[in-house]
Amino acid sequence: VDIDRLTDLPEIIDLLALTRAIVHPCDRLAWLALLRAPWIGWDWSDLHALVVNDTKSTVWELLHDDDRLGSVSAEARQSLVRVLPVLASLRSPSRSESLRTRVEQAWLQLGGPALLDGPGSMENAYRYLDVLETLEIAGTLHDVAELEAQLDLERVSNSNSARLQIMTMHRAKGLQFDHVLLYGLGRIPRGSERAVLSWFDLPEEHGDEEKIISPVGRRADLENDPIHRFIELTEAEKDRHEVGRLLYVACTRACKSLHLVGHTGISPDGESFKAPDARSLLNLLWPALVPQFEQAFEPQPSEAAAAGVDQWLAPVRRRLEPAWKLPEVAAVPGQRAARE
Repeated sequence: VDIDRLTDLPEIIDLLALTRAIVHPCDRLAWLALLRAPWIGWDWSDLHALVVNDTKSTVWELLHDDDRLGSVSAEARQSLVRVLPVLASLRSPSRSESLRTRVEQAWLQLGGPALLDGPGSMENAYRYLDVLETLEIAGTLHDVAELEAQLDLERVSNSNSARLQIMTMHRAKGLQFDHVLLYGLGRIPRGSERAVLSWFDLPEEHGDEEKIISPVGRRADLENDPIHRFIELTEAEKDRHEVGRLLYVACTRACKSLHLVGHTGISPDGESFKAPDARSLLNLLWPALVPQFEQAFEPQPSEAAAAGVDQWLAPVRRRLEPAWKLPEVAAVPGQRAARE
């Protein structure tokens, strides 16, 4: 729930490559990503054979080089024949269509929806197109980095009707669940960034606030300035109290059961475990959990460790078949009768 960034999703990564290829015909990285995308599905060896030892030509020019195409696999050439008309349309300037329309049409013609996991992925794709529409100017983008920065701010969620929901502790505030699992308690939370100018609101006797401002100067002067150190230490103490409050909120979301999962480091000889980092959430619970860690900790013998060697699995590769074609669009009801 509101955890994944839009730009982290596979379908959005491919759509972004498609957009960059339309906006900048000489963007080699975008065009290679387009060939690598599951709509076309070239292997790394095919991409290497296409561009090796050529740093001047565009990918479009190399796709029309017979010698280059002769060095790629037959499967890659077959998939290229299917999508070449669509790729040609990406290079043709359009003065009447918006960039969103061009990206959406090319995505549909390449078969993008055929590779989506479900309605949620389709919704994410059109959310991307909505963001693109707000940033385009005269059918193009002045700066692709602006689009990427905007997409980084977009968070996506799966269906809230699922039995299992994954969310941050902040997001769970005010909610209740039958069972709560808090994992990664041994990790170190992200610390606050050091401010250039530091100030602190100090309440006075009658409830009003007075500001204490740290002087501005060289970094070495700030490190030795007592006011700056006071403000810094006070803010750090406030952050520790906030972390404790956040952990309390997370633990009290459970109605039936609460499961706490945390880890600690192990000594170099493997004979004992270390206390958690002082900045971690697990450290706040450590006095109550030490007996459980001591009971659960048992050094693994070498035979068992050897039997539990990790096994590497090749990732599943998804792509359209080289001869794949768009399905026929069903006729609109009553259309034939109207023509007659």
